[in-house]
Amino acid sequence: MRHVVLPPCLAVVTGCATIHDEASVPVFGRSVAEAPPCDVRILRGSTPPGQALGTRQLEGSVFLDAVEAERLLRQEACAVGADVIHVAHETYGVPFFGTQVVATLLRQR
Repeated sequence: MRHVVLPPCLAVVTGCATIHDEASVPVFGRSVAEAPPCDVRILRGSTPPGQALGTRQLEGSVFLDAVEAERLLRQEACAVGADVIHVAHETYGVPFFGTQVVATLLRQR
């Protein structure tokens, strides 16, 4: 009987994501910005009022779920001083396409 031992890389695969913003658009994207935590709300539905600080398109593996995607978008928002993330489009775990989220970073305060 043959045993296969899988490496503990599933946690690493779940966090694999790239960000496309205004500066990275015809190229492959970049890694998620690292920033200290801040207070950011995530909204869906109609676009809320506020100053738009940029749009982000998050692309990740099929293992990237909504909780992890929101955590990564919060880092992006904190890096630019946004306090609201408006999610305009989101799909999670689609075979062959993975996870894709399009969000606008807003400042309302």
